[in-house]
Amino acid sequence: MVLETVVSSVLTRVLGDYIKELDSKSLNVALWNGNVVLHNLELKTEALQKFKLPVVVQAGYIGKLSLWVSCSISIVIMIDLIIMLDSME
Repeated sequence: MVLETVVSSVLTRVLGDYIKELDSKSLNVALWNGNVVLHNLELKTEALQKFKLPVVVQAGYIGKLSLWVSCSISIVIMIDLIIMLDSME
């Protein structure tokens, strides 16, 4: 439980611009394998504003976000299922 709280804190700093509150309930941590899996994440409505896209996110969800960290410090991120309700600017 302590490990999940620490990982949640770090991921909140990294993903905080895009994803609403992370908590340990959304985490599945297997750091000995270099894996972190997050489920059912809610996107912030302002998540894509800095990319200056011609859309406004009304609501958004990520079904599953997986992170793999290798010994060589490379990181692979895989996102399964993004659902967004948006409108044109």
